[in-house]
Amino acid sequence: MSAPPPAGARHRVPLARAAGPQQRSQPRRNRLALFRSGTLRVKVHFKSSGSSGRERPMRELSIGEVAREAGVPASTLRYYEKAGLLPAPPRRSGQRCYSEAVFGRINLIRLALEAGFTIGETRVFLSGFSEQTPPAARWRTLAARKLEEVNALMDRAQRMKSLLETSFRCRCLRLEDCEKFLRTAKRRQGPSC
Repeated sequence: MSAPPPAGARHRVPLARAAGPQQRSQPRRNRLALFRSGTLRVKVHFKSSGSSGRERPMRELSIGEVAREAGVPASTLRYYEKAGLLPAPPRRSGQRCYSEAVFGRINLIRLALEAGFTIGETRVFLSGFSEQTPPAARWRTLAARKLEEVNALMDRAQRMKSLLETSFRCRCLRLEDCEKFLRTAKRRQGPSC
C-alpha cells in the first residue's frame, strides 16, 4: 500500500472510476475533453464549510486518555462519577467512553474545590439547581454561604495564632505550673502562659 499523498495534492483518477453526478452536469464539450485526456483531476482533501449544519463528531476518549490530558488519576475520575460530579459516560465493551466536553466539567469541579467547596457543595453547584438558574446565580448563592464559613475559619485561625505566639512567652518549668496558670487565667478570661 502506498503512502498517503501530501495535503493539497491532486490525484489523477481514471475517468471511468471518477464519473459521477458532477461530471454528468458539465457541458458536453468539457466532458469530451476529459474523456480524451483519459484522466480527471480530483481534489483529495476537502474541508467542510460548516454551512451544512453538521458538526464534526467529538472523538471518544478512554478514562486513561482523559486522566492524562486532565492531569488527574483515573481513580479521581471514577470518584467524581460515583460522587455525582461527572455524569456516567456511555460504555463500549465495558470501557468508559468520554467526549471532549468532559474537560469543561472537570475544570468547573477543580475551580469549585479550589474555592473551598466540598464535594457535596460542588455537586449542588453542578446539579442542585434548576436548569434555568444561571451559573452566576449559583456561584453567588453558594459563595455567600462559603464566605461566612471562611470568615469564621479566619477568626479561629487568628485565635490559634495568638495562642501559639503566647506560648513562646511561657516560663513554666513543669506542666503542673501551666495547668495552675491556665486555671487562674481562665478565671480572668485572658489566656496566656
